[in-house]
Amino acid sequence: MVGRNGSGKSTLLKLIAGLTRPSRGKINRKPGTSIGYAPEHYAVESTSIEWASYYGDGS
Repeated sequence: MVGRNGSGKSTLLKLIAGLTRPSRGKINRKPGTSIGYAPEHYAVESTSIEWASYYGDGS
């Protein structure tokens, strides 16, 4: 999705994913529809040991 900063792209995706409720109107989804959402920024709390075990030690 492309648009200017502050135009509502993230808000629209959150509404479609059901993470935010609309202030007006409603979102209709077909029963059984699965929607995934990955935020642009998120907190990562992992140690270097967890990192190495997941991605390998580089050797």
